[in-house]
Amino acid sequence: MMFQGVSRPSLVVLALQPLAQLVLAAPEPSASVWRHDTPYLSPWVTVNSEGVAQTVTPSVQASDGSTVTVFEPPAPLTETSAWTLTINDQIKTSTGHNPVATGTGNGEEGSFMVCDNFRGRYAPICQPRAGSTLASGQVYFITWDIIHFTGGNVSVQVGGDYGNGTGFVSELMPASRGFYTWTIASDFLQEKTNPATVSLYILTVDQNDTAVAYQEEGPTVTIARMNPVESGFGGINVLAVVLPSALGVAIAAFDKDIEPLK
Repeated sequence: MMFQGVSRPSLVVLALQPLAQLVLAAPEPSASVWRHDTPYLSPWVTVNSEGVAQTVTPSVQASDGSTVTVFEPPAPLTETSAWTLTINDQIKTSTGHNPVATGTGNGEEGSFMVCDNFRGRYAPICQPRAGSTLASGQVYFITWDIIHFTGGNVSVQVGGDYGNGTGFVSELMPASRGFYTWTIASDFLQEKTNPATVSLYILTVDQNDTAVAYQEEGPTVTIARMNPVESGFGGINVLAVVLPSALGVAIAAFDKDIEPLK
């Protein structure tokens, strides 16, 4: 995994590309993905296909007597839609922000809001939310609040318990990274019931990276074979993602606005 910064001044090209949303999910009020009262001023992260990530901080600037927002998150990250939530075998529908962060399917490419869940439910994880239904064969981001971790040399591992004595554990990574790219294999359900549940967790490792200090339980999600589904509004749920592509609108970027993840 590589992280890189943006020199001053430089040019960053951002583009919006639609992606069929293959998840059913619903937000929980106990945790937030926003670091600002106004979502469009909240920082967000863009990741390219090689996993190079940059944090983008929106700002309001004056222009010809009026104010404009620059580096605003793409609308699909902040807009609301209808989602369904499955908890304890009960299905509920509600309207809210997208409770999952989905990759484009091109390597690790995608975007998501910077997580804000310091002490909320399932802290420090923000996405995916509890009860979300994810599709096998897709790429998702598991995001967490980096402020939750104290000290300058904290490492973590992200894990998932399949409930049958098996699961997965990620490679060791700095807690300051803030996300893990979770690729769910297309044959994930081959020897499991459809759907299957996965209970996520984060292992915090001591500074010597030699032993697990403690484990924090995260949300439980469902993995299913899915087709694009209709939302409660009667249309297909579509997520637009920000791509580091040569197509789109060019924006002059400065170090204070776009920063590397550390």
